Amino acid sequence: MQPPRSCAQKLVRSVHVLNCVCVKLCKVIKIQRIKIKETVKMSFDPGMLHNNGHTAYANGTGPGIRETGVVEKLLTSYGFIQCSERQARLFFHCSQYNGNLQELKIGDDVEFEVSSDRRTGKPIAVKLLKIKPEVLPEERISGQVVSSVPVNLDGKTAPGQVPTGSVCYERNGEVFYLTYTPDDVESNVPLETGDKVSFYMETNKHTGAVSARNIQLVKKKQARCQGVVCATKEAFGFIERADVVKEIFFHYSEFKGDLEALQAGDDVEFTIKDRNGKEVATDVRLLPQGTVIFEDISIEQFEGTIVKVIPKVPTKNQSDPLPGRISTRIGFSDKELPFGEKDTKSKVTLLEGDHIQFNISTDRRDKLERATNIEILPDTFNLTKETREMGVIAAIRDGFGFIKCVDRDARMFFHFSEVLEESQLHISDEVEFTVVPVGSVKLFTKDMLSAQRNHAVRIKKLPKGTVSFHTQSEQRFVGVVEKEVVSATNKNASPTKGKEKKKDKVGLRPARSYM
Repeated sequence: MQPPRSCAQKLVRSVHVLNCVCVKLCKVIKIQRIKIKETVKMSFDPGMLHNNGHTAYANGTGPGIRETGVVEKLLTSYGFIQCSERQARLFFHCSQYNGNLQELKIGDDVEFEVSSDRRTGKPIAVKLLKIKPEVLPEERISGQVVSSVPVNLDGKTAPGQVPTGSVCYERNGEVFYLTYTPDDVESNVPLETGDKVSFYMETNKHTGAVSARNIQLVKKKQARCQGVVCATKEAFGFIERADVVKEIFFHYSEFKGDLEALQAGDDVEFTIKDRNGKEVATDVRLLPQGTVIFEDISIEQFEGTIVKVIPKVPTKNQSDPLPGRISTRIGFSDKELPFGEKDTKSKVTLLEGDHIQFNISTDRRDKLERATNIEILPDTFNLTKETREMGVIAAIRDGFGFIKCVDRDARMFFHFSEVLEESQLHISDEVEFTVVPVGSVKLFTKDMLSAQRNHAVRIKKLPKGTVSFHTQSEQRFVGVVEKEVVSATNKNASPTKGKEKKKDKVGLRPARSYM
């Protein structure tokens, strides 16, 4: 009989049984843990979701873990987020964004929770919040606008895509370029290429992209202006500006090019600077001829009447560059248009009452309308009160000539510029003209004798046979030959032979009628 030993055996046996139970329980717990992991694997794709040791809830219940990402795509009602902590791309519906959807754009940093789609079971982003960008705590950087933000894209950009511009700055001899959006410009100041600006740099902690923020305009770019050289002097000149009705001074030292080739009428561009309180043109450069356009000329031609001619001798008080006036009717309203010396097609003298044809020129700078390409219509001489005379071209010189008049003994001076219809005149051509006194027309010749005579203007070429210097009476007369015509070829004729004949009748008398 060994009771103590029997009790010890029972105790050992009990301990062994308990160990077996523990082992079995551990196996059951391990199996349950494996099943839980398998369930998680079925609910989430390991390649799409990795929580770095945190627990996530596929059905959206329970306290969700907040993640961060960048808006990669944004459409009208939904978009996609590229996760920052893992390689995953999550769908989101715009209704899940907590904020003004109009302010959300591609590239924005957002914070969100992960849930699963009830229909597909796929993970989606919910409860989105926009993360304010972190501005680097450093001094403002000075730079320049390289390209401004494009405007008037007419819907060419995708929804949510914001147009961008770029700025540059220099550091240690290297030039760096940064992008910016309209929201990055303070006070919504419109920026243009070449503007001087200052800004902060911002680095996206998820993508590493660096951009410009809080951009301030420091100085507007000096705009290049255009114009036409209107006068050249010994060491300077003047430019008629294309942006305003105004001339501007420039010194020849500011001209970048062959100074000997520069002449009035050349198209140029320049920069305006203030010197001693006056605007001057600097950095003057030639442009291709025809680049600068001051006015638009109508294709349609109009008819009108000269109501005021340009004075041939300007008065000291005359300041109007367009002193002439034309009366016309356009549509259903009467209109009076000005014109200047350069607005006539030829230099033919215009008179009040002339019936003319013209185009309308509109200045792009101040929208002023004037008549141009003025030419006299053929029927104008039937409307004016001028006295027309006739004659024959007697002499032609270099640029001027003289007319033998029918009604005047003296020859009449004329200049080629007064010939109508651009007809080329020759000696013996028959013409019609108007006589004006000296001083009423400008002289286009250096001939001093011409300044002492009346002048023929508005010269019109006539058909041959129109002009006659003799008049023939309609009445017939009777007379007696007092002297025969001596033939120049009859050398033996007596010079007194004609005197020996008796004079039967003297003088002339009208012939008798025997009817």
